[in-house]
Amino acid sequence: KKREKEEEQGEPSHLTKEDIQGAVLQMNEKAAYDRSVNRAIEKISSCALGEEPEDTLQALQSSLLSVGEFDEQNYVRYHKALQRAVEEKGQDLTLDEVNEVIEEVNNQLRLEKLFADGMEDINCRLRGGEPGVLLQALHNPHCHLDHIQEENALHYLSLLQAMAAAKAEQTGDPDAHLTKEEIQSAIDRANAQEVAVLSVNSALEGGDPDKTLEALLDEHLDLAGVYQENNDYYQEGLLHKKREKEEEQGEPSHLTKEDIQGAVLQMNEKAAYDRSVNRAIEKI
Repeated sequence: KKREKEEEQGEPSHLTKEDIQGAVLQMNEKAAYDRSVNRAIEKISSCALGEEPEDTLQALQSSLLSVGEFDEQNYVRYHKALQRAVEEKGQDLTLDEVNEVIEEVNNQLRLEKLFADGMEDINCRLRGGEPGVLLQALHNPHCHLDHIQEENALHYLSLLQAMAAAKAEQTGDPDAHLTKEEIQSAIDRANAQEVAVLSVNSALEGGDPDKTLEALLDEHLDLAGVYQENNDYYQEGLLHKKREKEEEQGEPSHLTKEDIQGAVLQMNEKAAYDRSVNRAIEKI
């Protein structure tokens, strides 16, 4: 106050009684305000250590504090985060520390919203039936899905659609959504099936019925009706099927899982028929 007066007058000066009295009253108000602010800040920490999130929300809403913007609907999240911060520090938080915690929760809420939107997008794209569009949704970085291979897009689509239909039937909810874990499981399963399919195609070219049988029995293929005694039939029938497909397409090609399953069942029928014929001949 004295320095201000000297600066205004441009020469050394002293405070009058009235100046002093006014400054004293002004400082009393400032001290009272500062103590009120400090109590409001301390109240946030004490409420955070309590068990009533509503009290923490009320403390954050104090008109004395310049608390950062927060979503009141998620007050329980703020309460728990502030509680952890106070416990870790072992003493009351400063206002800056309170705002840091609030910003951390806000960031987490934003990421969760982006994740939820991404998952919603994937489930919606499944209904569209377009592999390329689904692949784009699967690549959303906020969904945190791994091992996505573009060449398996059609397989992802068919497998995820089947899973979605099964879940809808099981839950009775036609709009039941697949979770991240279910989607990741389908991606990994489709990838493993594609590797197993390639192994079958490779074994066929190798010409060893036992190796072909081993590839057909891979659990990732999940084929129905593969029998050891029909291994020679599988080798002959599947290789024939592969050659037919290559001739139709006019280029080297490989059998899909559906091709393999169909040929396996067809060869089982042929093997059963041949055995019946042989038994009939033997009976004569």
